[in-house]
Amino acid sequence: MKLNDRITVLFAGLYFSFACNAIAAGESAFQIENPWVREAPPMASMLAGYLMIKNTTDSVAMLIGVSSPEFRKVEMHRTELVNGLARMARKESIEVPANGVLEFEPGSYHLMLMMPTTPLSTGDTVSFRFDFEGGRSLDVTAPVKRAESSN
Repeated sequence: MKLNDRITVLFAGLYFSFACNAIAAGESAFQIENPWVREAPPMASMLAGYLMIKNTTDSVAMLIGVSSPEFRKVEMHRTELVNGLARMARKESIEVPANGVLEFEPGSYHLMLMMPTTPLSTGDTVSFRFDFEGGRSLDVTAPVKRAESSN
């Protein structure tokens, strides 16, 4: 192998290495912590999911969708007070602040999990895919828990 060919192979390898590191760094730009699904009665057609999303980038991120094979439909909602009454408002997208946190918690943002494909109870797990603007996605598994559970 000629010296020029060796140098070309070396630089191609270095380029590939840096590209892989950039992809890995991009994938870790979002972190999902403490995901959980609230247990509901066995025949319930709707459940709720909660979690925390961390955005470690210097740019605002838009969460544009969530899906789960365990539910026929997943929507993002926010509980809002209107004339002193709490109501749920569907959100097509939700902004995750730059270098910030977005919490999905009871009484605020939450996942509305509709039409489970199988009954779920405490100890089961649910798989989610979170889709962000720009083509990024993040897969997460969440345990099913009782609402009063602290862990």
